[in-house]
This record gives sequence, structure tokens and C-alpha cells, in this order.
Amino acid sequence: MTVTTTVVVGGCHKSAENAAPRTTVAKAGSAKLFNGKDLTGWQTEGNARWVVENELLIGTQGANNAPGDLFTRESFGDFKATIIYRTEWPCNRGV
Repeated sequence: MTVTTTVVVGGCHKSAENAAPRTTVAKAGSAKLFNGKDLTGWQTEGNARWVVENELLIGTQGANNAPGDLFTRESFGDFKATIIYRTEWPCNRGV
């Protein structure tokens, strides 16, 4: 069975002040991984700072550009992912 996931991410950028909310409705047979409110279902690792602003995930590198990752707590075997993101330097935009 293929699970289709939709993730809306605004990663590695300083502020969501100019970003419009990105409310996404999960299609039938898919799983919405991000609730747009908090980091429920997600786990941080490293020294980056992850917060939710304006329904977006915002990642900011730590002191001296220290990296950090954001992982789902749940594992998926076979999936399609839709990811929308914007970056501002300094940033490692790996997905």
C-alpha cells in the first residue's frame, strides 16, 4: 500500500511574517503529517531551532550555523511526499 503524505515546510528561514498560511487538506488515502499548530509527531535533533509560525515549520540554524534536523516520529515504508519550502542563507535545505 502506498501512503501519500503532504508536508508543508518553511525551513531555514528567519521569519514567516510575509508568508501566507498554508492550510492543506489531506486527500482520501493520505496522511497529513503537520498540524500547522505545533511540533506534535515531530522530533528535533541537533542544535537548530524549530518552531511553528503562521502555520509553517520554521527552522533556524543554531549558534555558528550549527545544524539540526526535524524527523517524523512515525516511520513510513512506501510513500509519495509533497513538500513546499523556502530557504534563506545560511541553510542546509536537505529533504
